[in-house]
Amino acid sequence: MNPANLIIIPPSKIKLIVRSVVMGLVFTPPLIGSFTLFLAGCYLSWAASLMLGVILATSIMWTFILITTTLDLIRDVPRLEIGPHGFVLHQLACNSSRRWNDIEGDFAVRVTPLGRAVVYRLTEAFRKSQEVAEAKKVGTKELMFNTFPMSLGNLAELLNEHKRRAIGWVATGLP
Repeated sequence: MNPANLIIIPPSKIKLIVRSVVMGLVFTPPLIGSFTLFLAGCYLSWAASLMLGVILATSIMWTFILITTTLDLIRDVPRLEIGPHGFVLHQLACNSSRRWNDIEGDFAVRVTPLGRAVVYRLTEAFRKSQEVAEAKKVGTKELMFNTFPMSLGNLAELLNEHKRRAIGWVATGLP
């Protein structure tokens, strides 16, 4: 594989839909509880608070999920573009562009509280440059969640291979 070639990995539409449904099922009950407690604090009866909480929370949550999932499917995001100088992760609201030199070490698959993800560590120099530019604290690690048609292990290996070749080509002075 030549690192000069651009590799575009589109999202798996099935994984996007399943992720959205799971998110809705996980986050709807706490939202119902929050609405119910808020409405009960507004001097409504518990029965009325619960009924309004269920109606409001469910409609708000599932409308949000339906809109974001539809936009994800239309815009074909999250999409990963791997190139000779780094990669770009296109998401619904923003794009994350990382150069190979900004990544310290290898890409790895880890279990996080939100599920499995490809994890990579940002270099100290990159974090400091971002903190100065954005005037906010930048974390040491970033994640890519499992929304791609390939397994996370294969994705991490592809990123590692591409990074090693690109860095090796830069070190040897090859184009």
